[in-house]
Amino acid sequence: MKYFIPLICLLSILSCAESEKQDIEALMAQAQKIHENVITIDTHDDINVNNFTDSVNYTQRLQTQLNLPKMEEGGLDVAWLIVYTGQDS
Repeated sequence: MKYFIPLICLLSILSCAESEKQDIEALMAQAQKIHENVITIDTHDDINVNNFTDSVNYTQRLQTQLNLPKMEEGGLDVAWLIVYTGQDS
């Protein structure tokens, strides 16, 4: 009896952790299904024109926050692209 109660408590804790993992997986699957069935829009995409050179552009996987490979992998359907130009330009 001395070891029975701690064993029951341990098994109860372990069984709860597995259920939570399954709940998260089910939630992620549901979110992915919704994401695939809606139009995904990003209404503010900043592009730094300094990142455009003869050898570097946004069709490549870069370290920048925004590039076409990341947009395609993320399922982005529509993007509003913003290009900053300074007042002195």
